[in-house]
Amino acid sequence: MIARVTFTAKNQIAKNDLQAQAKASLRFWGVSGDIDASAKKSMEDVNTNADVEIKLFYQGELGRFMLQSGSPSSISAGTAQASFLQAKSWADQFIQKACQHRYAYRPLLDEYRNIEGFPDDQVVPDYYVAHRMSYMILSQIVVISDMKDYLLSRTDLDIKLKYSIQVDEIKMVQLGRNWVQSTVEKPEDAITTAGELLEKFDKDFRAKYEMLMPQKPYIAGVKVVYGGYPHTDPPSGRVKEVDGRSEDINYGRGGDFVWLVPIRTDHAEDACTSFEVVIDQVPDEFGNLVKGSKDKSRYLRCKKSSSKDKIRRLALYRRKEAPAPRVTKDSSAFIKSLLGRSSVDSVQSIWGFAGRTSNINQGRHGADELYLFWSPRE
Repeated sequence: MIARVTFTAKNQIAKNDLQAQAKASLRFWGVSGDIDASAKKSMEDVNTNADVEIKLFYQGELGRFMLQSGSPSSISAGTAQASFLQAKSWADQFIQKACQHRYAYRPLLDEYRNIEGFPDDQVVPDYYVAHRMSYMILSQIVVISDMKDYLLSRTDLDIKLKYSIQVDEIKMVQLGRNWVQSTVEKPEDAITTAGELLEKFDKDFRAKYEMLMPQKPYIAGVKVVYGGYPHTDPPSGRVKEVDGRSEDINYGRGGDFVWLVPIRTDHAEDACTSFEVVIDQVPDEFGNLVKGSKDKSRYLRCKKSSSKDKIRRLALYRRKEAPAPRVTKDSSAFIKSLLGRSSVDSVQSIWGFAGRTSNINQGRHGADELYLFWSPRE
């Protein structure tokens, strides 16, 4: 029988102090009768400073008997004293039945030590922000790779141009790898360096070869699509939220489900160049963005200008309410608070959008801020 006892610190107690308490608490093992006051005090100290888990392992014929008798494989009884007493009771049964055991046995203690000299206050880097930014970078590398594959499949492009395309794609991938390596060392710079990298992707590859890609239709407006139980599935082709949050305009406000679906056109003269949020009575040709809720009616109006770029891409950005960031010694908490309050301008820039509406949820007390982004490029 082997009882493996694991002590996991649950506060800032020094390793040596916890180790001393753990050893003292185990002095009762093998002693018959009640636990003495000293051992009880050590168990109380352990219970305050650590979680205790005991795993029981058996070998041979007696092990089969013990398991059939109900011996658990793991003991975590709430308090250190209860866990130790339960483990000791099974050990006492094991010793009483020792004559049925075919193997010699002896006490065995496995010790797992940290690296000597490892500081107790070691700061562990927080990669929460870097992890989120890495998905944005990966999505753009996928776009670049898809562009490269399409361009190489064209039979009308010469060999030299195709070679340049391949080399540039490799350079973009290498830049992404370099970003990962630098961010491992300085995760606190992830937002700034990712923004710079995405701009470089756009300038040195996407903008460079975009004129060789098939041009997608323009956007001539948005259709407002409603849903309600039991029809709750969002429509295909709807405008997505950049960070994967809800695309339902009425999210968290009650009322109907409300989604936006772009209206496409091949004619530049029919294309929108911007959108405007109008909080007013909704004309018949528009859809109420807050249908079914108690908030003021509002709609999106497509604006057209012959001197401005035509819109080809739309996305929503839902900005969650977050408390103002506080500079503290906890760098990870500070970084998370910064991310929660990323400015709308920075998010718009990072995702490569040229413009946006005002807050669609203006005047809806307690609602997330919600913006419609647009870009003349896919």
